[in-house]
Parts: sequence; C-alpha cells; structure tokens
Amino acid sequence: MPDETQRSFKNRLWQLPETDAADVRALVEAGTAPGVAPILAARGYTGSDATAYLDPSLRALLPDPDFFLGMPEATQRLEQALRRQERIAIFGDYDVDGATSSATLCRYLRQVGNEARIYIPDRIEEGYGPSIQGLDTLKDEGTQLVVIVDAGTVHFEAVEHANKLGMDVVIVDHHTAEAQLPDAVAVINPNRQDQDTGYGHLCAAGMVFLLCVGLNARLRDSGYLQEIDARPDLFGLLDLTALGTVADVVPLTGVNRAFVKRGLEIMGRRQNPGIAALAETAQIEGRFEAYHCGFILGPRVNAGGRIGSSMLGATLLSSDDPVECLNIAQQLDALNRERQTMEKTCAQMAIQQVDALGADKPACFAVGDDWHEGIIGIVASRMKDAYDKPAFCLTDVGEGLLKGSARSMAGFDLGAAIIEARNAGLLVKGGGHPMAGGVTLERDKLEAFEAFICDKVKESPFGETGVVSTFDAKITVDQVSIGLADSLVTMEPFGVGNPKPRFIVANALVEDADMLLCKKTQVPAHLRVKLRGDGGRQVKAMAFHVGGTELAQQILNSKGRRIDIAGTLSVNEWQGRRSAELMIDDARPSLAAASQAA
Repeated sequence: MPDETQRSFKNRLWQLPETDAADVRALVEAGTAPGVAPILAARGYTGSDATAYLDPSLRALLPDPDFFLGMPEATQRLEQALRRQERIAIFGDYDVDGATSSATLCRYLRQVGNEARIYIPDRIEEGYGPSIQGLDTLKDEGTQLVVIVDAGTVHFEAVEHANKLGMDVVIVDHHTAEAQLPDAVAVINPNRQDQDTGYGHLCAAGMVFLLCVGLNARLRDSGYLQEIDARPDLFGLLDLTALGTVADVVPLTGVNRAFVKRGLEIMGRRQNPGIAALAETAQIEGRFEAYHCGFILGPRVNAGGRIGSSMLGATLLSSDDPVECLNIAQQLDALNRERQTMEKTCAQMAIQQVDALGADKPACFAVGDDWHEGIIGIVASRMKDAYDKPAFCLTDVGEGLLKGSARSMAGFDLGAAIIEARNAGLLVKGGGHPMAGGVTLERDKLEAFEAFICDKVKESPFGETGVVSTFDAKITVDQVSIGLADSLVTMEPFGVGNPKPRFIVANALVEDADMLLCKKTQVPAHLRVKLRGDGGRQVKAMAFHVGGTELAQQILNSKGRRIDIAGTLSVNEWQGRRSAELMIDDARPSLAAASQAA
C-alpha cells in the first residue's frame, strides 16, 4: 500500500519503495553507478544479477526453443515442407507484432530456400485472425502449410476450415489461451494453460524468433543447411524482433530486454531496407532507442493496417528492394498523418461521451456509429489515459454488431475478463492479453457486457486500490544533475516492465511557471516551470500536452510555493551545452512544507 496518503493534483496516491542501505552498498561495490544503485535495489536487483540486467546476454537468457510445447512438431513440419518444396503461407495480424513476426519468418525461410507468401487480412473485411476468405485464397494458390502468427490460439473454426481444405496449420501466438486448443499440427504459445511458465511476457515477434532458432537447429542437425549451402543470419533478424516487442507493449524484462537491447544495435546498422526507409522518411538520425520503435516506427507500420492496405507493413519489412521500401514508407507516413487527424477527432467525441454518460464507472465505454475500426484501439488508449481506468472504444459495424478495442490498467487482466465474457455468451468473439484486447458483440448485449466488465474491475487488484503511482527514489532539486541523467542511460531500453526511472523531487520552490502555445492552434498546450532547490540550484521542467488540465492549473497557482514534483529526467542539448531537465507527469503540495507549517 502507498506509504504517503496525500492525493496528488491528478488525484493519485504516491508510493516509494523500501530499500536496504546494505543492498545499495553492495551494488555500488559491484560497479553500479551510485545514482543507479538505489533504483536497482528498489527494483529488487542484487549485486550478482544487476550486471546481467545492465548488460543482458541473449545467449544466456534465450530459452531452449523445445521448452515450448508444439515446437518440435512445428519445426519438423517446416523441415518437411522445405525438403518437399511445398508452398508455405504466413498468415499474420495487421499490427506491428503481426507484421514483424511475418517478416521475420519470411526472411528466415528465404535464407533457407523457400519464398513464403505473407497474407495479412483486411481489418474491415476480414477482421482479426485467420479468416475463411483468406484461407480459401491461400488454398486456391496451392498452399500446403499455413503458419499463423500473432493469432490462431482461439480461432477454432478457421483452423478446422483449413484442415478441411487439406492445409496443415502451425500456430505461433502469445494471446490468452483456453484449455481447449485448435486442431493444428502445433500450437506454440507461452500462455497455453498446459505450458510451463516463465515466458508469458513474450510477444509473437519473440516467439517467431525462437521458432527460427529451433528450426535452424533442426536443419543444421539434419544436414539440410549443408545440403543447400545456407548460412542463415539469425541475429540479423533481431531488429524486427525488437520493433515488434516494443510496439506490442510487452514487459521489457528477461529475454525481452535482451531482444530489444541487441535488436536496437542491429537496427542501427540499417541493414533491413524497410526499417532504413522508415527511418529516412521519419528523419531519424543517429542511434535507435526503444522510443523510436514505440512512437515513430511502430505507428507508421501500424498505419497501413489501421486505415490503408493491411499488407503494407509486412511487405515493407520483408522486402529487399530499397526503391519499393522507400515508396511504401512514404505511403505509410502519409497514412499515419491521416490517422492522427482521424484519431484526434474520434478521441474528442469519445471523451465527451464518457463525460456525459459514465465517467464515474469502474471502466469507461464509448460507442460510435461510424468510427473507423482502425483507430478505435488508439482512442481506447487515450480514454484510459484520460480517466485512469480500463477503457473500451466500440464502433457499429452493421447487422446489429459492435466491434471494439480495449486497453487496461495494471492490476486488471483484460484478456482473461474478455475470455470469461465470451464464455458467458456476452460476446460473439474476443480475446487479448492483460493490457489490451478486442471484442465483437451484439449491440443489445452491450449493457450486460459493460456491467460484467465493471464488476470484474471492482473485484480486481486495480479496483481495490485505484491508480497508485510508484517511484524509484526521492531526490531534491539540488540532486538533479547531468551526471545522474547520464547514469540512467545504462538502464535502457525502457518500456513496460522496465520503465524509465521516476523520481519524487521533493520540496521544490516554483520560481516561475507559464504555458506555451501549440504552434498549429495557438492554444495553451505545454507547461514550462522553473524550480529552485534549498542549495540554490535552478532546474528547468516541462509538462507536455497538459493545457486545460487540473495539473497545469495547480502548478500555475503554485508560483512562489513549494511542491513535490513527480517525473523523469532527460538531457537537454542546446548550442553544444547539455543540462538535466525534469519531465513532469504529476505534482502535489510539498509534504515537507506542510510538516514544517504544522
């Protein structure tokens, strides 16, 4: 439970971890930077495993592929297909995880002599997962083996249809599974109910990389690679694995951390023509960071599946033609800009609807008659951020049906709740993982489904505590320095499961605060703050996109007063000078000042 009970300006409780001074000393003695040691100690790392965390070894962390149920059967069937020169099709999802998974397997199979065909379903016409229409198309093309990636675990009818058509099916997925599995040659999923635990945090991109590792070992041991004189470059595929892992918002812990850290190094070589073209179009220079995957490259790859052609992303990432890649990257960039405009309009309408009908419920729902299916997932994320609660954004798709996307909060397993609702007869179909999911339901069951989800949220750990902001350390303004900011770089890559360190900067004097205008709209958008510490150090701080919020107004009203700031450190570079800057995400009246006054 939180150890400090005063609510913040965003109505959150703040919680600091308990750390042992002896653990911190041990980390420093093991070579950890003094500024990083308290953070690692708070996150449970000791001297022995901190080194592995700071420099994750993929060879040490990579599991044996055969640890996963279905892997031996899958690699055996793939070797058989390669030796028989069968037609192999990769049936992927239309998001970044699906595109990177599809491209990874396609590129590996190309290196071992098979030009597999990628099929990505149309989001509107076919929906998520293997469609009957898509499987019929693949059969007509002579496909003999279908590898479904980032889907398939709960697609019983589609797999049965493929079997009737005479096509074998291998599934490589990570979404929440039921006790029963489809009748496929193999179902590889770290979240199978009968699978030994330990790797449930992997996304499809990571699982497909492991499939390639397992297949490569089989082909090496059987002599196939020698027969065709092939030397596949497995590690060269890690740029795709890193992109899919970050974009799918899975925890950057364990082997995922190694995937991303090593994958970003591969990405920096720009050897994948598709990634190089995306970087050029987005004007990314220098080294890649997880931020670029999540907020620059990922949204562009997603844009095709959201509002354009679903095949664009996978085609881009699997192509070796630089001219084709640049053309697709430019199309995706244009589609992404169009998507941003649509998303902004839809998000405003959704938030207005929630404000009018149900902002006080445990979960928020918004329904539109003609909202584009490709953007409702992003809008659900905006709703979640606006209300600090699980959010569903749904749109009418005709024939009395609603289709929706959902995003969750820590402490509420959304995927499990959706599966339970489907089994209760409230959904036509649905699935997901703890933090995101999708549903299709009859419109006249919306009220019952909403009540079901709200009850589940109330019963969850999230429902019991609400939003609790956790921090890594408490510091003062005088401790904010470029040295501290630079030392935090060793903890990259940052993301879910390994967030950028968050600090409480205690008892900071607000010397000045003002709003900066948005360049396009000339509306107050960003908050600029000058802070001073007891020792006289001045630090600049920023809070972006907070125009019109309670947080911005409370800080503006705090000029000349002391407050506690919540946020992260960044490095500001200007005209050759580097300085540490605070990125504000919350604040509250100073507990120290209140204590002194009392």
